[in-house]
Amino acid sequence: MIGRKVETLSVPAAIRIVRSVFRNELDKLMTGLKKPNPDFYNAYFTARIIVDRAASRPPKGVTPPPTP
Repeated sequence: MIGRKVETLSVPAAIRIVRSVFRNELDKLMTGLKKPNPDFYNAYFTARIIVDRAASRPPKGVTPPPTP
């Protein structure tokens, strides 16, 4: 039980590390492909867009409607 809690607490740190790798390394490598391969460049950054799935949970301070 404690192991799972520790792993869950480490998830935000892991996400920060991965985002840093994308921003500081991979995104910079893509700039060299902007002119020779613009379709790939645009597809890469389109795929990098993070979709916030806020609809899967109610916003803070808002109570969800009762289930019929």
